Amino acid sequence: MRRRILIILSLMLFFVVSLPVSAQGGADGQTTIHVVQRGENLFRIALAYGTSVESIAQTNSLSNVTSIQVGQRLVIPSGIVNAEIATASRHIVQPGETLQHVALRHGSTKAIVAALNNIINPNQLLVGQVLDVSQSAAGQQPLSRGYTYTVKTSDTLYQIAARYRASIGTLLRTNNLKSATLIYPGQQLLIPGGDDAPALQVLPAPLEELNINPLPVEVGRTFRVRVVSSQPISISGTFLDRTFQFAATDGSSTYIGLFGVHAFAIPGLYPLTLSIRDADGSETAFTSQIRVANGRYQSEEINVPADQLALLDPNLNSAETALLTRTMSNFTAQRYFDGPLGLPAA
Repeated sequence: MRRRILIILSLMLFFVVSLPVSAQGGADGQTTIHVVQRGENLFRIALAYGTSVESIAQTNSLSNVTSIQVGQRLVIPSGIVNAEIATASRHIVQPGETLQHVALRHGSTKAIVAALNNIINPNQLLVGQVLDVSQSAAGQQPLSRGYTYTVKTSDTLYQIAARYRASIGTLLRTNNLKSATLIYPGQQLLIPGGDDAPALQVLPAPLEELNINPLPVEVGRTFRVRVVSSQPISISGTFLDRTFQFAATDGSSTYIGLFGVHAFAIPGLYPLTLSIRDADGSETAFTSQIRVANGRYQSEEINVPADQLALLDPNLNSAETALLTRTMSNFTAQRYFDGPLGLPAA
């Protein structure tokens, strides 16, 4: 009788995660095998892995992209979209960013960025998606900070401009408006701001900035969530069915949370939820879909003799796992390290 043991060349995070989608990394770390689940379609699978329907269809020789079967195994091409783009010419999408935000940040337009990246639906950007932003628009200055304003029934563009001390021309250019009268209730307008303005992201108040690093999030590694708030808050996060805490940085309005992805987590798209409570006790939740990418680890198959299969019984490690879980679940707001962390052994 044969059993396969996957040896992960990484620090082990001893948390058990039960997830519905089955996938595994290839030997070269550049592909993922996705097992089709009930209710999935090719578009949803492509979105989860940050690739395209066409790429999956071509890789798997699918003649009909609307006909996939539950249990079918699909080879997913490299999950890092546009990874070949030079670092200086690419943008990694953060939570709350829209295509317009990305275009403004790089002095471009939605149409140009969409064309460069073959984006059909500009409303379906994926957090961690890598966009080619190498082409700017003539006369368009880069804009990294500003305000997102939702138009009310009684608003006029002149009133909004006066409120933010901006010119009508600036609002027209920034929002691609042809006329100052062509605004409607519920429309979101971007208002350019100075260094003291929040980042160009759609976030619930009092959050002003949200950044995840590194992206894409990878199996078996830790990522950082950095939040900037306009007022003191209490904040926690939930990801992969685990809750993690944040700590304020030197008593400022910046909060940092660290999350270690389990070494056996399955690549896919998962919700990251932030729970925020302000000084008045008001509670807000913000959820963003985050892609977990293959960790690109090497693996080895080991044949276990039948008389030693009892060594694979998970109950043998239950006491040690429980101890590690209790120890690693502790949290203190005080940070005991300064500077980057390194592996415990070379």
